[in-house]
Amino acid sequence: MDERKTKASTWFRTLRDNICKSFEDLEDALTGSEFADQEPGRFEVTPWDRPQENGVDSGGGEMSVMRGRVFEKVG
Repeated sequence: MDERKTKASTWFRTLRDNICKSFEDLEDALTGSEFADQEPGRFEVTPWDRPQENGVDSGGGEMSVMRGRVFEKVG
């Protein structure tokens, strides 16, 4: 079971990274807009943990949010 969890975690992390890269590529490609002179947005990754009850690990993960010039907020 642990091997499948690790494989799934890796797959979802790679998917997240690919999606974030695509949004950042859109930020980099912006031209001809009133916002084109601003710095392109980048994702900020913030770890989080679900509150634990009775000392049991309740999970957690990472949250990725970008404030950009193409998309005001995405994540």
